[in-house]
Amino acid sequence: MQISFAEIEYLEGWVGNAFYLLDLDQLTHNYRQLAEVFQSTYPESRIAYSYKTNYAPSICRHLRALGAMAEVVSEMEYEMAQRVGHSGAEIVVNGPLHSQEFLARALLAGAIVNLDSWYMLEHLGAICRAHSDHRFRVGLRLNYGIGEDQPSRFGFEADDQVMARVRNILAEYPNCSLRGLHSHFSRSSRTLESFARRVRGLLDASRRYFGDMDLEYYNLGGGFLGELPDGLARQYEIHVPSNREYADTVAGAFADAFSGTSRPTLFIEPGTAVVGNAMSFVCRVIDLKTIGGTRLALVNASRHNVETVTDKDPPVRVVRRSEPDSGGNPADYDIVGYTCVEADRLVSALPGPLDVGDHLVFDFMGAYTNVRKRPFIRPSPPIVARQGGRYTIAKRQETVDDILCTYS
Repeated sequence: MQISFAEIEYLEGWVGNAFYLLDLDQLTHNYRQLAEVFQSTYPESRIAYSYKTNYAPSICRHLRALGAMAEVVSEMEYEMAQRVGHSGAEIVVNGPLHSQEFLARALLAGAIVNLDSWYMLEHLGAICRAHSDHRFRVGLRLNYGIGEDQPSRFGFEADDQVMARVRNILAEYPNCSLRGLHSHFSRSSRTLESFARRVRGLLDASRRYFGDMDLEYYNLGGGFLGELPDGLARQYEIHVPSNREYADTVAGAFADAFSGTSRPTLFIEPGTAVVGNAMSFVCRVIDLKTIGGTRLALVNASRHNVETVTDKDPPVRVVRRSEPDSGGNPADYDIVGYTCVEADRLVSALPGPLDVGDHLVFDFMGAYTNVRKRPFIRPSPPIVARQGGRYTIAKRQETVDDILCTYS
């Protein structure tokens, strides 16, 4: 995301000198480009945005206006989706832990609910008995080998014994039918071959165990990388697929598997691929010092502001207050944060020169950053949204009152 020193200075005067910058124009581009490549290959493709990736309402409202559904994994996220305007039928409910009351609420509202565990089937039975005049439709999350990593802990294992038991239980609920199948592998690689195996596994399980049923949908979850900065892409040590390549692999397989005018919906649940590169984090260099031969640059941020769920180093660049002198010190700096924790290092060996008053811009901060930030030592910074050259506050600076309001 492009941002100049003058732009940073302008925003500093408005929201302070540490903030997230959300580019809604980039968000629009990401969503439309992903939707276009999938729907041009398999027109029945639908995107359900992963709320856990970043549930900032400004993001969720924007994506809903573009046509996205909501994918949620908790009652909290379900309520968030409703507050931005999604009806039950526009929400996909996944996740391993839900109360019977919430499952009933979601099912009665017409949400797409993918059951994950045996206890959910028990809840389903109680819901069906309590609402015997209602016709319920549910999905199942399946777990099958894709030839890499350790097995996932989620879903029902796609083997003969487990699937027979699932079918027998569902048969006991006359007012319920199987609506679709879901899978998602979060720890596996993001290669095209990995996605090809995910598709094959889901379609093979469908034919083997549910071939007599007319399923409405298949859901391949998320895990698409999206458009990565070069420095981040190199850390994956694989060919980083384009959205077109993902679509050719995933949607192409469904186009080959299903023909005719009535085909099942293909759901994908991207998070990072939609919002990852649409947000950056900006902070300021407060002090420079050298200890034990290591140059340290203190910034008004912590590693909690820039941590994601991957083990990759965040892409960072320096926006300098002024051009360095030709004799400026090009030495490397460790970027350290405001907490009292020795391990609070945001970046190691960032090439200089650096000066007090310079800014660091961490890119690709849209996924799993602000939603995971803890109010440790300092409150969370604001989010500024930019669209068409105009700025709005998407999230104000947190205060002590915000943090203490739930305590007594």
